[in-house]
Amino acid sequence: MKQLIKAGISALLITPSYSFLPSLFKDVDFPIIQVDRQTQSLPYSSVRLNNKKGGYIATRHLLELGHRDITCITGPMHVLSAQERTEGFKWAVQEFGIDPAKLTYLEGDYLMKSGYSLADQIENSRCTAIFCENDMMAVGIYKRFRELGITVGKDISIVGFDDISYCDFFDVPLTSVYQSGYDIGYTACSRAFYEIKNPSDSKQTIFFEPKLIIRDSTTKVIQEKDKIFTSNIKSNSKYNSSAF
Repeated sequence: MKQLIKAGISALLITPSYSFLPSLFKDVDFPIIQVDRQTQSLPYSSVRLNNKKGGYIATRHLLELGHRDITCITGPMHVLSAQERTEGFKWAVQEFGIDPAKLTYLEGDYLMKSGYSLADQIENSRCTAIFCENDMMAVGIYKRFRELGITVGKDISIVGFDDISYCDFFDVPLTSVYQSGYDIGYTACSRAFYEIKNPSDSKQTIFFEPKLIIRDSTTKVIQEKDKIFTSNIKSNSKYNSSAF
Protein backbone atom coordinates (compact mmCIF):
# COMPACT_ATOMS: atom_id res chain seq x y z
CA MET A 1 0.00 0.00 0.00
CA LYS A 2 2.86 2.38 0.74
CA GLN A 3 4.14 1.89 -2.80
CA LEU A 4 0.73 2.78 -4.23
CA ILE A 5 0.60 5.91 -2.12
CA LYS A 6 4.10 6.90 -3.29
CA ALA A 7 3.07 6.30 -6.89
CA GLY A 8 0.48 9.04 -6.53
CA ILE A 9 -2.54 7.06 -7.71
CA SER A 10 -5.91 8.85 -7.66
CA ALA A 11 -8.16 5.93 -6.71
CA LEU A 12 -8.04 2.20 -6.06
CA LEU A 13 -10.46 -0.61 -6.90
CA ILE A 14 -10.19 -3.69 -4.71
CA THR A 15 -11.82 -7.10 -4.48
CA PRO A 16 -11.15 -7.64 -0.80
CA SER A 17 -10.51 -10.86 1.01
CA TYR A 18 -12.64 -11.22 4.08
CA SER A 19 -9.74 -10.79 6.47
CA PHE A 20 -8.89 -7.24 5.40
CA LEU A 21 -8.29 -4.87 8.30
CA PRO A 22 -9.09 -1.14 8.15
CA SER A 23 -5.59 -0.40 9.46
CA LEU A 24 -4.15 -1.49 6.10
CA PHE A 25 -5.57 1.70 4.58
CA LYS A 26 -4.97 4.09 7.49
CA ASP A 27 -2.74 6.46 5.48
CA VAL A 28 -4.86 6.44 2.33
CA ASP A 29 -6.35 9.76 1.22
CA PHE A 30 -7.75 8.68 -2.15
CA PRO A 31 -11.04 6.88 -2.95
CA ILE A 32 -11.21 3.11 -2.56
CA ILE A 33 -14.04 1.16 -4.15
CA GLN A 34 -14.85 -2.42 -3.18
CA VAL A 35 -15.80 -4.44 -6.25
CA ASP A 36 -17.95 -7.60 -6.24
CA ARG A 37 -17.23 -8.24 -2.57
CA GLN A 38 -17.75 -6.11 0.49
CA THR A 39 -15.99 -6.24 3.82
CA GLN A 40 -18.16 -4.59 6.44
CA SER A 41 -15.14 -3.37 8.40
CA LEU A 42 -13.97 -1.18 5.48
CA PRO A 43 -15.65 2.25 5.33
CA TYR A 44 -15.61 2.51 1.54
CA SER A 45 -18.12 2.44 -1.28
CA SER A 46 -18.87 -0.90 -2.89
CA VAL A 47 -20.38 -2.10 -6.14
CA ARG A 48 -21.75 -5.63 -6.11
CA LEU A 49 -24.58 -8.00 -6.86
CA ASN A 50 -27.74 -8.29 -4.80
CA ASN A 51 -26.84 -11.82 -3.69
CA LYS A 52 -29.88 -12.28 -1.47
CA LYS A 53 -32.18 -11.55 -4.41
CA GLY A 54 -30.14 -13.95 -6.53
CA GLY A 55 -30.61 -16.76 -4.03
CA TYR A 56 -34.29 -15.94 -3.86
CA ILE A 57 -35.01 -16.03 -7.61
CA ALA A 58 -32.97 -19.21 -8.07
CA THR A 59 -34.88 -21.03 -5.33
CA ARG A 60 -38.27 -19.63 -6.30
CA HIS A 61 -37.74 -20.99 -9.82
CA LEU A 62 -37.32 -24.50 -8.38
CA LEU A 63 -40.33 -24.07 -6.13
CA GLU A 64 -42.49 -22.91 -9.02
CA LEU A 65 -41.49 -26.10 -10.86
CA GLY A 66 -43.00 -28.07 -7.97
CA HIS A 67 -39.83 -28.95 -6.04
CA ARG A 68 -40.15 -28.99 -2.27
CA ASP A 69 -37.18 -31.08 -1.15
CA ILE A 70 -34.32 -28.81 -2.23
CA THR A 71 -30.72 -29.11 -1.08
CA CYS A 72 -28.71 -25.89 -0.75
CA ILE A 73 -25.00 -26.14 -1.54
CA THR A 74 -23.58 -23.04 0.11
CA GLY A 75 -20.31 -21.25 -0.35
CA PRO A 76 -17.99 -20.87 2.65
CA MET A 77 -20.27 -19.45 5.31
CA HIS A 78 -17.74 -16.94 6.64
CA VAL A 79 -18.07 -15.20 3.26
CA LEU A 80 -20.74 -12.50 2.95
CA SER A 81 -21.93 -13.58 -0.52
CA ALA A 82 -22.60 -17.13 0.74
CA GLN A 83 -24.48 -15.79 3.75
CA GLU A 84 -26.63 -13.57 1.55
CA ARG A 85 -27.37 -16.26 -1.07
CA THR A 86 -28.40 -18.63 1.71
CA GLU A 87 -30.67 -15.94 3.17
CA GLY A 88 -32.31 -15.63 -0.25
CA PHE A 89 -32.81 -19.40 -0.38
CA LYS A 90 -34.53 -19.37 3.02
CA TRP A 91 -36.64 -16.35 2.07
CA ALA A 92 -38.04 -18.17 -0.97
CA VAL A 93 -38.85 -21.47 0.78
CA GLN A 94 -40.55 -19.64 3.63
CA GLU A 95 -42.83 -17.92 1.12
CA PHE A 96 -43.97 -21.39 0.06
CA GLY A 97 -44.69 -22.42 3.65
CA ILE A 98 -41.59 -24.61 4.02
CA ASP A 99 -39.51 -24.57 7.21
CA PRO A 100 -35.93 -23.81 6.05
CA ALA A 101 -34.55 -25.73 9.03
CA LYS A 102 -35.99 -28.96 7.64
CA LEU A 103 -34.02 -28.73 4.39
CA THR A 104 -30.48 -29.92 3.75
CA TYR A 105 -27.52 -27.51 3.69
CA LEU A 106 -24.05 -28.63 2.62
CA GLU A 107 -21.16 -26.18 2.86
CA GLY A 108 -18.75 -25.97 -0.06
CA ASP A 109 -15.93 -23.57 -0.86
CA TYR A 110 -16.89 -22.24 -4.33
CA LEU A 111 -14.44 -24.68 -5.98
CA MET A 112 -15.17 -27.62 -8.31
CA LYS A 113 -13.65 -30.20 -5.97
CA SER A 114 -16.06 -29.34 -3.19
CA GLY A 115 -19.04 -29.83 -5.50
CA TYR A 116 -17.64 -33.19 -6.56
CA SER A 117 -17.03 -34.29 -2.97
CA LEU A 118 -20.50 -33.24 -1.80
CA ALA A 119 -22.35 -34.97 -4.64
CA ASP A 120 -22.55 -38.33 -2.83
CA GLN A 121 -24.25 -36.69 0.14
CA ILE A 122 -26.71 -35.04 -2.24
CA GLU A 123 -27.44 -38.39 -3.86
CA ASN A 124 -28.06 -39.97 -0.47
CA SER A 125 -30.44 -37.15 0.54
CA ARG A 126 -32.85 -38.08 -2.28
CA CYS A 127 -33.76 -34.44 -2.88
CA THR A 128 -35.39 -33.52 -6.21
CA ALA A 129 -33.48 -30.27 -6.76
CA ILE A 130 -30.30 -28.40 -5.82
CA PHE A 131 -29.55 -24.72 -5.42
CA CYS A 132 -25.78 -24.51 -5.89
CA GLU A 133 -24.39 -21.14 -4.80
CA ASN A 134 -21.89 -20.94 -7.62
CA ASP A 135 -21.39 -22.56 -11.01
CA MET A 136 -17.93 -23.97 -10.31
CA MET A 137 -19.29 -26.24 -7.59
CA ALA A 138 -22.02 -27.27 -10.03
CA VAL A 139 -19.31 -28.41 -12.46
CA GLY A 140 -18.05 -30.81 -9.80
CA ILE A 141 -21.56 -32.05 -9.06
CA TYR A 142 -22.16 -32.71 -12.76
CA LYS A 143 -18.99 -34.77 -12.99
CA ARG A 144 -19.82 -36.94 -9.99
CA PHE A 145 -23.44 -37.37 -11.08
CA ARG A 146 -22.28 -38.66 -14.47
CA GLU A 147 -20.22 -41.28 -12.62
CA LEU A 148 -23.27 -42.23 -10.55
CA GLY A 149 -25.54 -42.49 -13.58
CA ILE A 150 -27.66 -39.50 -12.53
CA THR A 151 -28.90 -37.28 -15.36
CA VAL A 152 -29.23 -33.59 -14.53
CA GLY A 153 -32.51 -32.15 -15.78
CA LYS A 154 -34.13 -35.60 -15.84
CA ASP A 155 -33.38 -37.23 -12.50
CA ILE A 156 -32.66 -34.04 -10.57
CA SER A 157 -32.77 -30.28 -11.19
CA ILE A 158 -29.88 -27.88 -10.53
CA VAL A 159 -29.65 -24.09 -10.44
CA GLY A 160 -26.20 -22.50 -10.30
CA PHE A 161 -25.01 -18.97 -9.63
CA ASP A 162 -22.79 -16.56 -11.64
CA ASP A 163 -23.72 -17.74 -15.16
CA ILE A 164 -20.11 -18.42 -16.13
CA SER A 165 -19.32 -18.29 -19.84
CA TYR A 166 -19.63 -22.02 -20.53
CA CYS A 167 -22.97 -22.71 -18.80
CA ASP A 168 -24.44 -23.22 -22.28
CA PHE A 169 -21.78 -25.85 -23.01
CA PHE A 170 -22.45 -28.18 -20.10
CA ASP A 171 -23.71 -31.60 -21.27
CA VAL A 172 -27.03 -30.35 -19.88
CA PRO A 173 -26.95 -26.53 -20.10
CA LEU A 174 -27.05 -25.06 -16.60
CA THR A 175 -29.79 -22.76 -15.32
CA SER A 176 -27.92 -20.03 -13.45
CA VAL A 177 -28.15 -16.59 -11.86
CA TYR A 178 -26.51 -14.02 -14.11
CA GLN A 179 -24.37 -11.11 -12.98
CA SER A 180 -22.61 -8.73 -15.34
CA GLY A 181 -18.94 -8.40 -14.45
CA TYR A 182 -18.60 -5.70 -17.12
CA ASP A 183 -21.37 -3.54 -15.68
CA ILE A 184 -20.13 -3.96 -12.13
CA GLY A 185 -16.58 -3.04 -13.17
CA TYR A 186 -17.72 -0.06 -15.25
CA THR A 187 -19.87 1.29 -12.43
CA ALA A 188 -17.03 0.84 -9.93
CA CYS A 189 -14.73 2.91 -12.16
CA SER A 190 -17.41 5.57 -12.57
CA ARG A 191 -17.87 5.72 -8.82
CA ALA A 192 -14.12 6.12 -8.31
CA PHE A 193 -14.03 9.10 -10.69
CA TYR A 194 -17.03 10.60 -8.91
CA GLU A 195 -15.36 10.29 -5.50
CA ILE A 196 -12.14 11.84 -6.84
CA LYS A 197 -14.17 14.94 -7.74
CA ASN A 198 -16.42 14.79 -4.66
CA PRO A 199 -14.27 13.46 -1.79
CA SER A 200 -16.56 14.65 0.98
CA ASP A 201 -19.71 12.91 -0.29
CA SER A 202 -21.09 9.93 1.61
CA LYS A 203 -19.96 6.47 0.62
CA GLN A 204 -22.45 4.21 -1.15
CA THR A 205 -23.18 0.55 -1.67
CA ILE A 206 -24.45 0.08 -5.22
CA PHE A 207 -26.32 -3.14 -5.93
CA PHE A 208 -26.90 -4.77 -9.30
CA GLU A 209 -30.03 -6.84 -9.66
CA PRO A 210 -29.53 -10.49 -10.70
CA LYS A 211 -31.29 -12.22 -13.57
CA LEU A 212 -32.14 -15.91 -13.85
CA ILE A 213 -31.07 -17.58 -17.10
CA ILE A 214 -33.22 -20.69 -17.51
CA ARG A 215 -31.74 -23.64 -19.37
CA ASP A 216 -32.24 -27.41 -19.44
CA SER A 217 -30.92 -28.32 -15.97
CA THR A 218 -34.24 -27.47 -14.31
CA THR A 219 -37.51 -29.24 -15.02
CA LYS A 220 -40.86 -29.75 -13.34
CA VAL A 221 -40.97 -32.22 -10.51
CA ILE A 222 -42.68 -35.48 -11.42
CA GLN A 223 -46.36 -35.43 -10.50
CA GLU A 224 -47.92 -38.28 -8.54
CA LYS A 225 -50.04 -39.45 -11.48
CA ASP A 226 -46.93 -39.79 -13.65
CA LYS A 227 -44.84 -41.81 -11.22
CA ILE A 228 -45.84 -45.32 -12.28
CA PHE A 229 -45.06 -44.66 -15.93
CA THR A 230 -41.78 -42.83 -15.39
CA SER A 231 -40.51 -45.24 -12.77
CA ASN A 232 -40.68 -48.02 -15.36
CA ILE A 233 -38.52 -46.20 -17.90
CA LYS A 234 -36.10 -44.89 -15.27
CA SER A 235 -35.66 -48.02 -13.18
CA ASN A 236 -31.91 -48.13 -13.84
CA SER A 237 -31.34 -44.60 -12.54
CA LYS A 238 -30.26 -43.99 -8.96
CA TYR A 239 -32.79 -41.17 -9.03
CA ASN A 240 -35.81 -43.16 -10.21
CA SER A 241 -39.09 -41.37 -9.75
CA SER A 242 -40.56 -43.95 -7.38
CA ALA A 243 -38.18 -42.64 -4.71
CA PHE A 244 -39.85 -39.22 -4.69
